[in-house]
Amino acid sequence: MNRLLKSLVLVFLTLALVFGLCACKEEPQQPQEHVHTFSSEWTTDANYHWHAATCEHTDQKADRAKHTWESKVLTPATHTTDGERELTCTGCGLTKKEVIPAMTLVHTFSEEWTHDETYHWHAATCEHTGEKGSFEPHTWDSSEVVTPSSCTVAGTIRYTCKCGAVKEEALPLHTFATAWTSDDTYHWHAATCEHTEQRSSVEEHSFGTAVINGNGTATLTCKVCGKQVTRDLPGTIKMVTAGPGEDASTQAVISWHATKTGSSLEYALEDSELWTAVGNAQCHETLSTADWRDTSGNKLAESHYVCKVYLDGLTPGSRYKYRIKDSGSSYSDVAHFNTAEADSTYFQFMWLSDLHTPKGGETYIRRVGELIDFAQAKDGVDLDFVLFTGDMVNKGQIYKHWNYWSDSGLMNDLTYAFVCGNHDYYGWKDKERTTNDYYKEFAAYPANNDPEGDAFVLDSNYWFIWNRVLFVCIDNFTTESAVLSKLDGSSLSAQQAYFKAVVEANEGNYDYLIFCQHLPFFNTDTKPCDYGNYTSWRKIFDQYKVDFALSSDEHTYRRTYPLYNNQKQELAEGKVQAGTVYVVSNQTEGSSISGLRNEAAEGLKYIEYTAGGIGGAYFTVTPTEMTLHLIGSGGTERDSVTVLKKTR
Repeated sequence: MNRLLKSLVLVFLTLALVFGLCACKEEPQQPQEHVHTFSSEWTTDANYHWHAATCEHTDQKADRAKHTWESKVLTPATHTTDGERELTCTGCGLTKKEVIPAMTLVHTFSEEWTHDETYHWHAATCEHTGEKGSFEPHTWDSSEVVTPSSCTVAGTIRYTCKCGAVKEEALPLHTFATAWTSDDTYHWHAATCEHTEQRSSVEEHSFGTAVINGNGTATLTCKVCGKQVTRDLPGTIKMVTAGPGEDASTQAVISWHATKTGSSLEYALEDSELWTAVGNAQCHETLSTADWRDTSGNKLAESHYVCKVYLDGLTPGSRYKYRIKDSGSSYSDVAHFNTAEADSTYFQFMWLSDLHTPKGGETYIRRVGELIDFAQAKDGVDLDFVLFTGDMVNKGQIYKHWNYWSDSGLMNDLTYAFVCGNHDYYGWKDKERTTNDYYKEFAAYPANNDPEGDAFVLDSNYWFIWNRVLFVCIDNFTTESAVLSKLDGSSLSAQQAYFKAVVEANEGNYDYLIFCQHLPFFNTDTKPCDYGNYTSWRKIFDQYKVDFALSSDEHTYRRTYPLYNNQKQELAEGKVQAGTVYVVSNQTEGSSISGLRNEAAEGLKYIEYTAGGIGGAYFTVTPTEMTLHLIGSGGTERDSVTVLKKTR
């Protein structure tokens, strides 16, 4: 083979090898696309349905859509019962049940009134004929005297209700005003004939909706007579009282009750707007442990806290205002108290006793206000405080009896010094001695009953000085040796030791000395009274030159001659120069203040003057003498006695 041919063969073989090698190489494969697979069953939640993935991609959902509900009533609703419906989704077949609310029953009523003897109403005009709209008792809000009464022939009165119903009643054998007369509890028609004590249509008020005043009180209006009465709201401040401090020129005691913890005191001089706040931590707040009852003898449904503040650093001879802030943002009414002068300057105080606030206590407690007004009307008289020597209430255990004092508003203007009496101890039903806890939770007085720290504790005795007059106030019913007491407590000798310690500790600080207790030193027989302990006290009074020994309980005024060493003392120009004048107070209880009747006192060993009836006394004090003035109906003065300042 020639060289050219060999070359051609070699080239051919080379090309064949190259193409052969190229033909043997694999081409790369393309990846296949994944196709999800889904269940043929529906998956659901409260709002959607879908087909769930059956491959590994479980988060995938096919055909997801909202439910479309088709409703079917299973049980129809009525006017009184709910019904039930079933809802089915037209897409996935899911079912659920729902309550069909009872239908609102709307009756229709006549505009005209229908009535019987007792009630009136609007009759139904729909098919529910047994229904009655505005069904209520008649309110006899207008009246017409058809035939007037005389005092011998009964007349007739016709009453008309707003519905048009009328009734007629016989009038009593007296004539009465058509206008209403009222107090805080009752209303009536007063007699217009000469029998002025007669009353017609006496009944308790029928109060409508209360109007909230924003100061912890509400105003109620009687739907019959229109009388408006302000009451404390539940859960607010009650029993607010101001009493004298030990040194009444710079100190005072404020006491109150609160149904919630956290109340506090604010006070200021009367003409100032700069209130001083006394924080709750300084208010001696304690939960009441007394066994308080309502008028039916049931325990009070709500407990309360007793708060007392002992103010100091006050300005002498000033008038202060104060208010109580509850645990929220409401305030009590603004009340007032006075401070004494720093020295023996002219002043006056009222002396009252034996109110016994019973049912209708709102009426009885007015006597206190009337007697105070009679005294204030005297020329030159401006009372600084009221001394009340016991039996503030009828039953000490009944909370409402004490609350008459707060509701009356009397304690909003003056300081009150209260002395404990026998009724203030009594249980709600029986006149059995129980405890002085009720008195202690009500009265505001200084905590100075044990000046020497002796073992005995006289917790309802106290003393105070007002314008250089020393008052020592004793609770008779803590004495074991008194005839009428069989109580735990201090003995009479312990009280006498207390009295002596108080007087001796205040030597040089007073010009006059007044002793106060509830039980009388002289009884209705005008003889020394055993349970008042005249024979036990008289020598001590002689020793310490007591000017007046004031007592109560017998409800009839009696005043002795000035007595020293159990003998009458001569008067200097008609005034007492030596000895003690023993006085028993009138009662304050009564529906009206009667005139005081004089009773002969001549020939009696001890008694100079006696008088019966409802009345009180006020004292005027000057740097040289102190005078008691007995007043009754109209403020007429029936007796007076003046004690000259003694050398001490």
